[in-house]
Parts: sequence; C-alpha cells; structure tokens
Amino acid sequence: MNSPADILVLSEQPEKVANLNFLLRLSNYRTIPIDDDIEALNFLIYRQNSQNPVRLLLVVNAKINQPILQFLDELERRNALLPILLLRDGDPLSLDNLPCNPQIKKFLKQCDPSITFSCIKELLNTFSAPVARVS
Repeated sequence: MNSPADILVLSEQPEKVANLNFLLRLSNYRTIPIDDDIEALNFLIYRQNSQNPVRLLLVVNAKINQPILQFLDELERRNALLPILLLRDGDPLSLDNLPCNPQIKKFLKQCDPSITFSCIKELLNTFSAPVARVS
C-alpha cells in the first residue's frame, strides 16, 4: 500500500473511539471520525471520485437498524459502495434481513473489536481496487 488508506470511522460516541482512531493512525491509516449515519452517507458519496476516496467504512457498535445499513443499495446506486467493517462487542448481527441486494452483503464483515486490525487488513486486501458496481 503506497499511501495510507482513508477509513471513515462511524460512531455515535466518537470520544469513546478516540483511542481506536489514534491506533489506526499509528498503523498508517488516515481516519475520518464521524458521528452521524446520514452525514457518513453524504461524505462517502461526495468523496467517491476524489483522488483519495474512502477505502473502508468502520462502524463501531453497529446495529441492524442503523441508517447507514439501510442505505446500502443507495451507496451502490451512486457507485459509492465500499467494504464495511461492523465492530460488535456482543453477538453478531443477523444480516439476512437487511433491505439490500444480496450481492452487496459480500462487502460487509463483522468483527470482534479484539481483532479489528486483522479484519481491516483482510478487507483492504480483498478490495484493494475501487469497488465495481454489483448490479
């Protein structure tokens, strides 16, 4: 990886993920903390064709009814779909009921916070090039 990957870190409580942002920066990732799902959606759409597009969306304490997960088809339609890592302290989410194209679900990965960095590396390696439309 020549330049650091931009990672959008979505958390309703950004002050609680300050340590995670710091560790990601130490690992040569550029983090963009954000605390609102709709703002995250707009940011991803805005940055999709920039020279430094966001390469990964990291959702801290993800919930199945979270707005960003309800708009996956919209991200795909606007060609702004990217790998999404869902961090969960508890049980994994059941992604079967997400209202999106089943092909989009391959961009979602759930991860326990204790292995965040290995999950990030895996996703970035799997999707090393910009994501192509799935439809």
